[in-house]
Amino acid sequence: MNCSNFLKEKYLSMPFPGCMIALSAAPEYKILFANNDLVKLLGYKTEKEFKESNNCCALSYIHQDTLISWLKMTQSHFKLNDEFSISYQIQRKDKSYIWVLEKSKIIEENGDIIFLSFLIDITIHKKEFDDDSHTIKDMGYAIDVTYMKYLESCYNKEITYRQALKSPNLIVSVMANLSKNNIEEFCIQNSEAQCNYTNCTFTESLKHIAFSIPDKEHRSEFLNLFNIENLVKCYDLDEKTIFFEYKRIFSHNKHLWVSTTAKLLKNPVTADIICFFYTYNINEEKILKQVVQNVVSLDYDFLMCLNGNNDSYLLFPNSNGSSMPSKTCNTYEKDMESFINTFCINGEKEETISNLKLDNIFKNLEVSDTYIVYFSMKDSNGIIKQKKIRCSYINKKRKVVLLTRTDITDIIQKEKNQNEILKSALRSANQASLAKNEFLSRMSHEMRTPMNAIIGLSNLAIQSIDNPTEVLDLLSKLKISANFLLDLINDILDMRKIESGKTILSRQVIDLPKFIHDINIICDAQAKENGIKYSSTFPYLGNRYYIGDEIKLKQIFINLISNAIKFTPEGGEVNFNISIKHISQDKITFVFVVKDNGIGISKEFIPYLFEPFSQENNAFTSKYEGTGLGLDICKKLINLMEGKINVNSIKGHGTEFIVEINMKPSLESIYNIGNSPKNYTSYNLLKNGLEFKFQGKKILLVEDHPLNIEIAKKILESRNMIIEVATDGLSATEIFTSKGDNYFDAILMDIRMPIMDGFQSTKIIRGMGNEYAKNIPIIAMTANDFNDDIDNAKCAGMNAHLTKRECASICVN
Repeated sequence: MNCSNFLKEKYLSMPFPGCMIALSAAPEYKILFANNDLVKLLGYKTEKEFKESNNCCALSYIHQDTLISWLKMTQSHFKLNDEFSISYQIQRKDKSYIWVLEKSKIIEENGDIIFLSFLIDITIHKKEFDDDSHTIKDMGYAIDVTYMKYLESCYNKEITYRQALKSPNLIVSVMANLSKNNIEEFCIQNSEAQCNYTNCTFTESLKHIAFSIPDKEHRSEFLNLFNIENLVKCYDLDEKTIFFEYKRIFSHNKHLWVSTTAKLLKNPVTADIICFFYTYNINEEKILKQVVQNVVSLDYDFLMCLNGNNDSYLLFPNSNGSSMPSKTCNTYEKDMESFINTFCINGEKEETISNLKLDNIFKNLEVSDTYIVYFSMKDSNGIIKQKKIRCSYINKKRKVVLLTRTDITDIIQKEKNQNEILKSALRSANQASLAKNEFLSRMSHEMRTPMNAIIGLSNLAIQSIDNPTEVLDLLSKLKISANFLLDLINDILDMRKIESGKTILSRQVIDLPKFIHDINIICDAQAKENGIKYSSTFPYLGNRYYIGDEIKLKQIFINLISNAIKFTPEGGEVNFNISIKHISQDKITFVFVVKDNGIGISKEFIPYLFEPFSQENNAFTSKYEGTGLGLDICKKLINLMEGKINVNSIKGHGTEFIVEINMKPSLESIYNIGNSPKNYTSYNLLKNGLEFKFQGKKILLVEDHPLNIEIAKKILESRNMIIEVATDGLSATEIFTSKGDNYFDAILMDIRMPIMDGFQSTKIIRGMGNEYAKNIPIIAMTANDFNDDIDNAKCAGMNAHLTKRECASICVN
């Protein structure tokens, strides 16, 4: 593209309130282009006609009287960006001359030196000067003084306007004459713009644009802002720039955010008000701002873009009402210092101001990618908030920094709470460790006491082997110590199982009258043995069946009643009463009271009553053997059942334990019992006063431990029984099968054995399908009496569950 075409494309279509012409440098002074205003001023219809009339030579249009001074002026200014002004006569198409004032600047386009000139018709002023006998030179000077500032302003605005046209976001630019309500020039740079400005007034063009604004409020505000009456009013009020953002519909129903700016100027020659109208596509910018605002609203009080070169900043605040820096001084450091002095708490102001100084920010960013400042400030309600400002570079070379402020009050509070929780947990852990150490120490002491007795009594028995009476006495005492040690171990295991959360309450159908009757039989026998009167009262119930854990409930009440019997002197009374406290649709609250008139408990010791190994030390209680764990186990089991236990006692007068337990009535108890998988023949091995003939009975003893086998065989053979031994569950099933029907009278089955345990062996035997295998008594033997073992034994098909100590006692008695 040649220079002429390039300049024409670049400048000709630009709306400018005056005449413009571009000339090549000497010696040709060729006309490269002229705008429409100049063409019309000189009487031509087109630029082409104007240029061809004198072969594109500018010198042909200048009057001979002023040509020499014009040439001298142009030849004395040939450096790039030089500027000059001159007045001269120029010829019109009709051969008449007019006076013009030219303001020129030397520019470079594509390597060529160009004179870019702006001309104003000053003929009328020339006549005024002639009338006053002024020379042409004087007239030129006066005009130059009068219009130079305006021309300078127009020129600068034109340069700015040219830059605006280079923006890729410009949709359309319009130059409108508000005084005449017409559009003098327009340039559409975006093909999606649907408005046509040809042959329409400025008011009509506004209506066309408004039609493409979907929002009614935006549409109304657009028309109110940019109508001619309001624009003229704004000009009179010296408001020369009007700006508005709105959403607009373009081709293909595309909705875009746009901004329209109106700049108002007055043509000094015609006095018409000219409006430069620019519309830009700001859709991406708007979306970005919304994204930034959303990010700010989610995580930050504000984002700030800080320019370290000129101390300016751009603020993106959150709408949460948090206190913000106010742009009173429009400089970062002054506004920041004012903000800190206003809102930062005393004692932190100086340090925070120093930390947020520009020099300090840049200094810290030299050694780290981020720089963080913490401080405390009061919000608008006077509440102290903890804040964190984080600084990082956006553009290090240009010293552009991103600042974010975050409220960390909740985070710090959570950290404090978490620290308190950790400290509390540490204290609890330390206390638990001390309690564990104390427990182990006391347990060790409690276990060593019967162990020492067992060892000592055994040695004495060996030494007194020739004195049967003394040996029998020593062995009786040894048995007491051994039983105490076993009780202690069982209680410890029970307690630890409860504390570890491994104890699970079973949901069994309890025949409550039978449940109470069974407890009474056991406790009445114990009371009679100690010379104590035992009584029990139980109310009439419409439904006798309830849901609960029968074994653990028995453990609780037998323990409480046994303690009452133990600590009541001979001739005293122990009473077990049951009453109903509350009846609702789905549960009944039972109150179980164990009351005695024994030795009582001191008021000072009651708070420690349910602690492990706790026993009140006095001359009377020291003679009673006990593990000191029973009441602790009772309380833990009652808590597990969501029940309550309370104690009332008067020293020397007696004690009363009150237990509240909720139980749900069982409406399907008959069905549950009738269909229970434990529906095998039960054998009561503890019936008092009955003699059993064991002579010749064949027993299959299933046990893996040699010592236990030896003890069991001797005990059973002492009753003239015939014993066969299997050392694991698999061998037991093989021996049982090989002997045929009705060979064995009963099976004593250990639970935990190698190869196959007692549960599996029992299930296989029960599943053999004949009446003999189905009904033979199978009694479980185990070293402990855990509820899980008892339940599993019944589910496997065993008829009874005995500890090995109980089994030995039964066989002997």
